[in-house]
Amino acid sequence: MMKLTQHLFLWTLSISLVVPQLVFAQSQDLYLQKADTAYKAGHYIQAIEAYDQALKLKPNDAGTYLLRATTHFQLSHFAQALNDANQALQLGNKDPNTYLFIAEIKADAKDYRGAIEAFNMAQSRGANPQELHVLRAYAYSSAGQPALALKDFNQAIALIPEDASLYYERANVQGVLNNTEAALADYARAIALDPDYLEAYDSRGLLYSDLGRNDEALNDFDAALLIDDQYARAYYNRANTYYDLGEDAKAVHDFNRALSVDAQKAQFSEDDKADIYQNRGLAYYNLKDYDVAIADFNQSIELNDHLADAFSSRGLVYYAKGEHDKALADAQKALALDAQYAEAYYLRALVKSAKQDKVSTFDDLAKAKALYLSQKNEKGHEKAGKAEAEIKARFSEKGL
Repeated sequence: MMKLTQHLFLWTLSISLVVPQLVFAQSQDLYLQKADTAYKAGHYIQAIEAYDQALKLKPNDAGTYLLRATTHFQLSHFAQALNDANQALQLGNKDPNTYLFIAEIKADAKDYRGAIEAFNMAQSRGANPQELHVLRAYAYSSAGQPALALKDFNQAIALIPEDASLYYERANVQGVLNNTEAALADYARAIALDPDYLEAYDSRGLLYSDLGRNDEALNDFDAALLIDDQYARAYYNRANTYYDLGEDAKAVHDFNRALSVDAQKAQFSEDDKADIYQNRGLAYYNLKDYDVAIADFNQSIELNDHLADAFSSRGLVYYAKGEHDKALADAQKALALDAQYAEAYYLRALVKSAKQDKVSTFDDLAKAKALYLSQKNEKGHEKAGKAEAEIKARFSEKGL
């Protein structure tokens, strides 16, 4: 989705293009008028066709190239938009807005390095600092350079201190940098400036959940859903929090609601939905509704067959049902996808113990414990240790 700042920039660029003060041929002027009318009506293909005709009559008009570039950009024709914008530069248009536009094209095309270079060029040519810092901050953030994004957001906020979206975006960057208190303060500021900022409530809720502050997390998800009860992601995030609290029935209810809203609103990607089915399957597993849990894991795998979690989780259900060969096959699939997946070693150890393979059981438990420890998963390490003690006692009783 195009950000508000992008809309503002495109509008600024469009109205700033000055038609050269030359007398256009009447036919060319008519094509430009036709293109302008089509563009304003959202008929971008027709606008491009009219710009094509205008450029045939005057092929060296930088302004027309830029107008056609903005139209291609609206259609996400990034290569064509970039080609037209560069053509305008070659024809002598060195306006800093042109460099900003080129940077934005590259950012939307996910060429973040190229975008940052273009933003820097725009800065050297005196581009509007408000637009520059905001847009470059997004590029740095998307490029995985949160420290540099933070610097630009700081400067943007200094220039536009009442823009709630900037505090929200800076909060997200602060979270990536593990500046937890600063992130919470920025989310609070965004909400103070815009009390209906549901994404800020939702994101702060996620942060609270990560911190184990589940009551505060639930309050924020509730607040987001009061603003918009069709915001599927808040149902999903609240479901995960309920799951963490061991309230599996409530978790299932919210997972169901998230999927129901998404069926109408299409707010999730396929990978998102794979995660939802995976997590709902775990809640059903805890509720001992094993067949429904397996159906959810199957759905998750169908949507994304690279999720080690889904295979391992399904294997755990098969183990609970006594279907050890299926459980072992799923553990092997999970490890083929992620050789460092502690849960899969734990599952395989359980299956091997049921098959009374003593050596393999304790080898896998040792690997699981080491991985849990290296990943700072205290609960997992404790779980594996407890299983190890129980299995040793069981083997001892059987004289193994």
